[in-house]
Amino acid sequence: MFCNKCGKEINEDSIFCNYCGNKLKTKETRQENAKPNLKEEIKEAWRSGPERAEKERIEKEQREYLKQLKETKEEVQKNLKPKDGKYHVVLIKSKARYLTGYKICDNQYAIELEDILEMIQGKGYEIIDVKMIGIEEGSVYGTTRVETLVMYK
Repeated sequence: MFCNKCGKEINEDSIFCNYCGNKLKTKETRQENAKPNLKEEIKEAWRSGPERAEKERIEKEQREYLKQLKETKEEVQKNLKPKDGKYHVVLIKSKARYLTGYKICDNQYAIELEDILEMIQGKGYEIIDVKMIGIEEGSVYGTTRVETLVMYK
């Protein structure tokens, strides 16, 4: 054990520090004030940690996705031109992940785009065409920057 005043190592049974004379808490007082058994806390965290960490990661990604989707929809809505019978375009930029080697896109961008197109149609516009281009960016899991051009009237 260590003295809580000078920090020097002292005997576990000491009542006073041999170096500075500081009165130490008794073993019983230390046990009463002690936190729950650290070893047990670590074991419990280890048992529930991976599942809890994964759940927290997924919840964080969902919150971030919903925030980004809301911001994207607001930006698209803000940039819609007046209904004047003319053709207009809006450019939507996003990222999609794919599994390296298989090039299977995650469904997140498709859902986001569908939601945005429904919002545009809900405002009374007609979707004329949708063009997408994917620009591959290097990463471990593979990321593609997706630019989508939506033509509407």
